[in-house]
Amino acid sequence: FEPLDWVIGTGKYLDVEEQIIKGEIIDWLENTTFGDDRYIFAGTWKGISLSGPAKGKNMWDITDPNGVKILQELISNAQQGGGFVEYVMPKLKGNRPDPKISYSASISEWEWYIGTGIYVDFIENEIARQQEILKKSIRGIVLKVVLVLCFFLFVSTLLCWWFAGKIQKNLSLFLDFFARSAVENMKIHPDKVSFSEFKSLASSANNMVEGRQRMLSELRAEQERLAVTLQSIGDGVITTDTKGTVVLLNPVAEQLTGWENGEAQGKQVDEVFYVIAEKSGQPCQSPITRILASDDVTGFTGDSILIAKNGIRRHVANSGAPIRDREQNIIGAVLVFRDVSSEKKIEEELLKMKKLESVGVLAGGIAHDFNNILSAILGNIELVDYRIANKDVETKSLLSSAKKAIKRATKLTGQLLTFSKGGEPVKEETSLEELISESADFVLHGSNVLCEYYFPDDLWISDVDGGQISQVIQNIIINAKHAMPEGGTITIRCSNITQGNVGDLPGGGAADYVRVTIKDTGIGIPQEIADKIFDPYFTTKHEGSGLGLAISHSIVSKHHGYLTVDSIPGKGSTFTLSLPAIRSTEKDLTEKDEIAIPVKAARIMVMDDEQLILDVLKSQLAILGHEAVLVSSGEEAISRYQELKEQGRSVDLVIMDLTIPGGMGGQEAAEQLLKIDDQVKMIVASGYSNDPVMANYEKYGFCGAVGKPFDLDELRRVLAASL
Repeated sequence: FEPLDWVIGTGKYLDVEEQIIKGEIIDWLENTTFGDDRYIFAGTWKGISLSGPAKGKNMWDITDPNGVKILQELISNAQQGGGFVEYVMPKLKGNRPDPKISYSASISEWEWYIGTGIYVDFIENEIARQQEILKKSIRGIVLKVVLVLCFFLFVSTLLCWWFAGKIQKNLSLFLDFFARSAVENMKIHPDKVSFSEFKSLASSANNMVEGRQRMLSELRAEQERLAVTLQSIGDGVITTDTKGTVVLLNPVAEQLTGWENGEAQGKQVDEVFYVIAEKSGQPCQSPITRILASDDVTGFTGDSILIAKNGIRRHVANSGAPIRDREQNIIGAVLVFRDVSSEKKIEEELLKMKKLESVGVLAGGIAHDFNNILSAILGNIELVDYRIANKDVETKSLLSSAKKAIKRATKLTGQLLTFSKGGEPVKEETSLEELISESADFVLHGSNVLCEYYFPDDLWISDVDGGQISQVIQNIIINAKHAMPEGGTITIRCSNITQGNVGDLPGGGAADYVRVTIKDTGIGIPQEIADKIFDPYFTTKHEGSGLGLAISHSIVSKHHGYLTVDSIPGKGSTFTLSLPAIRSTEKDLTEKDEIAIPVKAARIMVMDDEQLILDVLKSQLAILGHEAVLVSSGEEAISRYQELKEQGRSVDLVIMDLTIPGGMGGQEAAEQLLKIDDQVKMIVASGYSNDPVMANYEKYGFCGAVGKPFDLDELRRVLAASL
């Protein structure tokens, strides 16, 4: 203001002005609509809506039924300079979701996106409306043309016919387009259209075809993804319509049912997926029938047997569910099933193991007590035999027969001990080739059965209890011989099986195996008893005990191996024996040298709760030239050992019984003696000849082991090795 030499001014805060501008823009957006369902929307890049029906809400995670993150796609396109997003969303006045296309752009300074959208059906309706308008326009044009032609009819007939021909050509082009575009991907070339109206119509029609083709391409891609998914599924899949008619089989279903997809289509699912009950053998109700009747999902069930088109039977587990359309109406059903034959076989093997274990506790206790009795009997018989005159030949013969009977009884207790819980075989590296051939030849000697052997040159050796495995071979060969009363052939093959190639053995794959297959040409095993042959006391022979195969199964299990059988009635049986192997082809395993009998007398402590056994051992040791110190429990052994050591009369060797009822046994007593004297020498003796301590005596501090009952020769050898 120059008269007063003043400066007059005013100002505004930019952020306030900016907020005012933003508010005016939002108000304008909310007041700007294009019909009932079209409007302009805006929001922040963080997903907060600034206008529209969702104003003020965070729409960041809004997802359509096809999995499209709608707002995230819109914001991403806006930040990249603008773009279209296709998705499915219900209309403002409707519940059913419809396809929609939206375009979004960005106001970067404010971190806003702004856009608008339109429903695809509106485009289609607009196209239809435009088509109707064009049709009306065409009719008007035709009418005008007719009038013009009539007016100029007398002027130029040729001109009228030429003009009518052009119109007819364009109409034919459009009629042909509308007739063929429903089934073909075709467009109207603009150069073939004579009139601008037709060109506009052609452009609209071409746009419609492009949109339709895009939708068809997406549909085909979705169908291809579904087909690839079905092809890749590891289970069998069958789809049907609402009448139970087969629509589709995937490759796994083709393999399991024996039906090809083409020949199965149109047939009832009961014919293609024919299942029977495992126990009764009666046909089962179709899973599809249950699904369509109950309108619900059925879970996996594994008690059915699928009979394929070629007659092959498989245990299957199946489940199913109804197939629904968008309106949740049932339009069919899907059945999913898989082959569980291997799982069933594994379950049966585990059940057999449990049955054998249930017998084990009783068998082990009986065998232990029986061995104690046999020890006393055998020891006394040997003492009598030692003391009588050599001239009494008849008495010596009787005593020899008695010893043989005790040895036979010992073998029986050995069979019972095979069932004992926790028992382990006494293993050593063994050539199975020699063991198998000797065992089989012994059983078949003098019979009318021929045995053929096939042993590879590089057959591995196995760490086994030779006596027990020989018993397994003999039991199987005996059964095979009985199955061929008129004679026949037994074929025995051996092979090396590496880790991971052991097939469907329970828990297999973590070790190498030597596999032995024993195949006969006998009568086979009836299907109804095939799963019982390894059960204790199950037999089909009048003279049999029912323990042979049960014992064999238990022996193999204790070797961490597997024994299975496959049989076809009338064609023979094949027993498969898999034993853990040692990767060595050395067959000539050296035997231990005979141990010389010691000449020096020793003071030997004997611990046993049976007085009869103490008396017998005292006499046996006396015959062998040793002094016996007798104790009846672990506590007494520890006390007596320490007492003699303090007196300067140390014990040279201790023989300990493992099991002392109501007192300290050999294993615990050995631990205490080692604390007193780490140089103590101990031998473990037990009626449980297959006890883990017996099999691995060095691990528990013992220098030798002897199983009851034992004779003077066995006692002499173990004493010589220990002293």
